Amino acid sequence: MFTYDMTLTSTQYDLTSYLQPNNGLITDYHDGKAIIYTTDLTPERAELCILTNRNGEPDLLELMCNVCDTETMPDWPVPDIFEGGFPKEITPGKAMTLINKGNEDGLIIDAPDTIVNCLHLTYLVCANPFFCTDQVEEKIYIRQTKSWCDKKMQDMSADRSLQEEADRIFAPGNPKQYAGIPVQYALYIKSKSCLSDTLEVLMSSLLSNNRLLGGRVAILTSALVSTMNGRVLDDLFEAYYGQTLVFDLREPEPTPNTFGGMQYYSMKALADAIEKYGNQVQCILVLDEKDSVPEYGKELMEKMSAVFPIVEISEGSAYEGTRLRKKQEQGRQIRKGFSVYAGIENNKCEENTGADPYMTLQHMHGLGRVKKMIDDIRAYARNRQKRQANGLKNDGMSLHMCFTGAPGTAKTTVARLLAGILSQEGVLRTGKFVEVGRKDLIGEYVGWTAPKVKAAFDSAAGGCLFIDEAYSLVDGYSSGFADEAISCIVQEMENRRSDVMVIFAGYEQPMQDFLEKNEGLKSRISFYVPFDNYKPEELYQIMEIQAHDKGYILADDVKEAVMPIFTNACTRPDFGNGRFARTLVEHAALKQAVRLEEEERQIYEVEYAVNVLEKDPEDYNYDALKILTKDDYRELKGCDFEDIESPYHDDREKAVIGF
Repeated sequence: MFTYDMTLTSTQYDLTSYLQPNNGLITDYHDGKAIIYTTDLTPERAELCILTNRNGEPDLLELMCNVCDTETMPDWPVPDIFEGGFPKEITPGKAMTLINKGNEDGLIIDAPDTIVNCLHLTYLVCANPFFCTDQVEEKIYIRQTKSWCDKKMQDMSADRSLQEEADRIFAPGNPKQYAGIPVQYALYIKSKSCLSDTLEVLMSSLLSNNRLLGGRVAILTSALVSTMNGRVLDDLFEAYYGQTLVFDLREPEPTPNTFGGMQYYSMKALADAIEKYGNQVQCILVLDEKDSVPEYGKELMEKMSAVFPIVEISEGSAYEGTRLRKKQEQGRQIRKGFSVYAGIENNKCEENTGADPYMTLQHMHGLGRVKKMIDDIRAYARNRQKRQANGLKNDGMSLHMCFTGAPGTAKTTVARLLAGILSQEGVLRTGKFVEVGRKDLIGEYVGWTAPKVKAAFDSAAGGCLFIDEAYSLVDGYSSGFADEAISCIVQEMENRRSDVMVIFAGYEQPMQDFLEKNEGLKSRISFYVPFDNYKPEELYQIMEIQAHDKGYILADDVKEAVMPIFTNACTRPDFGNGRFARTLVEHAALKQAVRLEEEERQIYEVEYAVNVLEKDPEDYNYDALKILTKDDYRELKGCDFEDIESPYHDDREKAVIGF
């Protein structure tokens, strides 16, 4: 299905008299070959969104003549109001925006689901809870001449591989008509600007020689592809029939303990989709240098090359940097707009309403016993559903739990994800997650405590009530308020055991002491889940994710610099686990800022000496002067982790900052 936008204007005719939905002339017009919707309408102007399965631009005059009922409306001025108008190809996302506006204005009768299914846009509309449309970059490319492409490649100092492919596409002997997709492409490109220029040349060449049905392109990141199942990919490829999909796989390769499983299945699904639709959808893989392609990228290339010829195109020399002052100015602009402090804030996990909570949990490091327990609960929940489907009896299911472990071991995060998982499995009605502490449960005066406890349970109805540091309810307090709170909690746990899951959390020994003193509470807890401290290797993997989430990448020498810190920290009973890794990244970001500021100062001094004071460039090694780029501001190096003021860096006495 192809999507077009067309604007009509008329000073002679009142367009509203012809294009209103109740006239049935254009809105919701279906003829098996095209659908036309009015998306904006005034007496002098109308905007149409055309969906057609025809190759190339639709003949709107022909469509309007076909839909016109000359018996009921003999004065229907089709040729007049369409004179001078021509359709413009638009992306599916733009089409949906126009159609939604027309729907809001009462110009469209069709149900939104009908439109979505017609366009195969379920991949954009909740077909996959992972899917986030702001990760898709959609573009429309246009035809260009061979001389234009040659000039563009000359300006960008294009690699020979791109020049040869453009020459092959424009070769006189090649047929100038669409006959399916003969080859797929692999682009080994680092620079974003180079990718943009390369795609412009490649797409313009293909379009000019009718090798594609349209200039629509969608660029998808590997993070986005990793969230797609086979059904979503089918819709994606159907929507881009005769068009182009670009898969940017340049992001760091996930480790087997994090995104490995998800990447394996998603990349397998992508390979299957390319094999299924590759004859009708142009696929372009974007990768880093050949020797640094991630493992899943290599597997995808192997599977593709077994089915289709693959043309490999490399990055041009212009993007390596030859003009010092121009690139220095670019570096300054990047520095100005790129905050090295981005992401340095409280990283407390909030409820995730988009990503699949079970998959998110599986991709977290460590937590082996926790994951096993949750798998057991899922299996039990599914078994109950099957028993019910077969008419067998099911007793009430109590899921109250106790999480014990040191700080930073992801107790709160796991509890939040567990609420979502059990909601997906139908065990909890809403999956709502409510976190409370002592101040939320114990009143200041007589008679205030019971209503507070009841209000907490009410707010968590259908979900999870998470009581952090539960022992604080009684520690250090001799008043009867604490006893009243425990009594009310026990009563609510019993009365709402099938509707509210209560999770108590805290340090291991204080929690044991707390439960030993409250037998009624202890007897109502079904699962006891210990959270182990992270190991040094796991802490490094967590730090990689933390850095990535904050917009940084780690240099190759970082691991060597931080592993002694993690090893030493793991010997301490209160080192903070995952929080320690996060804080280490934050302090490294501060050190990186100082380091880059000094490098900027040195560059400025050399430039000032050469360009203002007119000193001899050779005295300052001017030609070898390093230019700061966006990658410099993203990369944390091993030196950024050295001499960080941490109590666990080594055994020397140091001032503690932030830990």
